[in-house]
Amino acid sequence: MSHRDIARRVGTGLAACLLLPFALGCAGVGAAFAWYAVQAPDAFDLRRELCCDTPDTWGQTLALAVFAVPAIALAVLLCALVFSLALKVVFGDGLSRKTLTRAPRVALALYLLALPVGWIVDTPRLPADCDTFTVRRADWRATDSARWRSAEALARCETLRGRPATTVRRRLGAPDRRDAGSWVYFNAADGEADRRHLRVVFHDGHVSAVRFSS
Repeated sequence: MSHRDIARRVGTGLAACLLLPFALGCAGVGAAFAWYAVQAPDAFDLRRELCCDTPDTWGQTLALAVFAVPAIALAVLLCALVFSLALKVVFGDGLSRKTLTRAPRVALALYLLALPVGWIVDTPRLPADCDTFTVRRADWRATDSARWRSAEALARCETLRGRPATTVRRRLGAPDRRDAGSWVYFNAADGEADRRHLRVVFHDGHVSAVRFSS
């Protein structure tokens, strides 16, 4: 191998190293947009995620999906380019231009196929909107996320506001803990070991507020 070839490979390797952080950054942004866009909107999700929240409406979901398209295309193109440069350093020859331009198109095709599949799979788990929401006994007695989704909906929709304590007990059962002026409900399986809880606050024997803490 000549000195010129060695210098060329070293330069190619440096270019790959310089492009790698940008490729990984674009990949992270594209993955975040894609992850939230592939979920059905959920107005009852009160949790704060690492970078953003689950979309509340279909409009927000579609906006995320649109933003995800160029992010994914750029991320895949940069990653393919870095991989091609790495191949060129090791073997002396990288990916063809046709392969480099085909990679983003394949990734976008898979992403566009995943969108409706994710929405179809995700939609049945969502509760109804506030106008029609009711606490289903099976969901409330569950020991998994169904109970907490009901708790989130109760807090957001204020379904119990103004109701007497007897109604709360009839719908939610006896509280797991009674504090001054409030009832607290935990996970039936984990109890107070699980930090998530629903707090029903009373004033003059009627519900004045419902708070969900996660």
